[in-house]
Amino acid sequence: MPEVNTPSRQAQTVAIPKRWPLVDVLTTRSSQSPPTKDARLINCFAERNADESYSIFKRPGLSPYFNIGSAAISRGIYTSARTGIVYSVFGDMLYAGGVGALIDPADPIRFCSFEIINTAAVLPTIVLQDQANMYGIVDGSAASTRFIIHTGLPRSMVYGLVQLDGALYVMDYLGYIYESDQNDPTTWNLLNVIQANNNSDLAVCLAKQLSYILAFKQGSVEVFYDAGNTVGSSLARIPEAEIAYGCLFGQTVQSIDNLVLYVTSNQSASSQVILIENLAPKVISTPGVERLLDNIAISATLATSLSGLQAWTFKHGGHRFYGLTCAFLNITLVYDIDQKLWYLWSDLNGNYWPYTGLAYKPQSAGVSGMLLIQHESNGNIYQLDGSYTFPTDYGNVFAVDIFTPNFDAGTARAKQLNMLYVQADQQSGSILQASYSDDDYQTFSDSRDIDLSVERPSLNNEGSFYKRAYHFHHQLPTPLRIKSVDLQLDVGTL
Repeated sequence: MPEVNTPSRQAQTVAIPKRWPLVDVLTTRSSQSPPTKDARLINCFAERNADESYSIFKRPGLSPYFNIGSAAISRGIYTSARTGIVYSVFGDMLYAGGVGALIDPADPIRFCSFEIINTAAVLPTIVLQDQANMYGIVDGSAASTRFIIHTGLPRSMVYGLVQLDGALYVMDYLGYIYESDQNDPTTWNLLNVIQANNNSDLAVCLAKQLSYILAFKQGSVEVFYDAGNTVGSSLARIPEAEIAYGCLFGQTVQSIDNLVLYVTSNQSASSQVILIENLAPKVISTPGVERLLDNIAISATLATSLSGLQAWTFKHGGHRFYGLTCAFLNITLVYDIDQKLWYLWSDLNGNYWPYTGLAYKPQSAGVSGMLLIQHESNGNIYQLDGSYTFPTDYGNVFAVDIFTPNFDAGTARAKQLNMLYVQADQQSGSILQASYSDDDYQTFSDSRDIDLSVERPSLNNEGSFYKRAYHFHHQLPTPLRIKSVDLQLDVGTL
């Protein structure tokens, strides 16, 4: 019987992608929060390599630094670059170097702003504004030496205390911007006032970019500069610089390297995240992120609900992060300014990342500089790992989860995945668990372990698929960096 040539179900693999895509834009198909489908990175961040691929790193861990001895709402943290003293507010107490003193017990939940100003005294003054009162403390002094700045200012200040050209500025909810005397936080001439009133909406926050003051309101941002006026306020408005994106909640306004980021408010009730650079606004939230933010407008029907919004910024290993926590949505969104990617960070139990203000404590007396962060409610300040030395949260292991995008190798044909190789840092005791979904994230296979302590970690016989997403899970007290997932993949003819 003559031999019959039959078409092979296997095709040459040289023309197909040989790496599984690990990183994609944070995508959500609905406003469900936290999301349960589509590509997302949880408790990790990505870094673009020279070949346009990405490495994925475990997020920084935490180590205990200071505890006030009881649970209390965190309200702000600041470190003096001159003395290295850590100033923090928990509940109705101000702490300086770990020693506390009572401040206004009537407003124990408002977020606080800190500024430092040179004064006629030998040492500069740290000024604290909690939207109801202002306090001063000579830098280097104990918290018990704080003094109330009696200014006659209204007890209705918005979040944000700004120093510009030797004067301090605060703003009330009607948009009136008040100015202190030069290098004197205790003296305020109430005639030296200008109003951000180009629109009739209420004020939300006061901030600074470069040498400009930004007055955030519900529907816009008005920009002022120091015009050197000798009568009235030193400030003057720059009408052409007005930004047509209002601010939803003042504490979402955060600065890093003269970039300002915040969550918007507008008449359509659909929030976005904006980055302002050199007074130019840019929307940085993706459609997937904005679907999640749509829940804010739905949930935040009362002003008190907005207190569940918290934001922070910090630098780490060549990355600049803006974190946004929506406690009432149980989610923390993290934007990587340099990689232009969004991630999700969570606590040990998969809930939102419960931390608020951050401050950098500079190096001193042979002790390395450190990033300090406040827990929202347990009275702790933690050191945020800047040197990859503690890959847990104060000894507790948190989970890293990588949900890849759906992958079909660019063809609807069946694919046979014979081997999967993980390029990762070789770490003793480190195990990566892998499972997959062939039905669009609805169900996942039983997980298989990949031993990251060996030279070439791999899985074999991963079966056939048309379209597949992987879930890589790591929950061990070891560092983690995944460089790529390489494939031995055959594509069929059908």
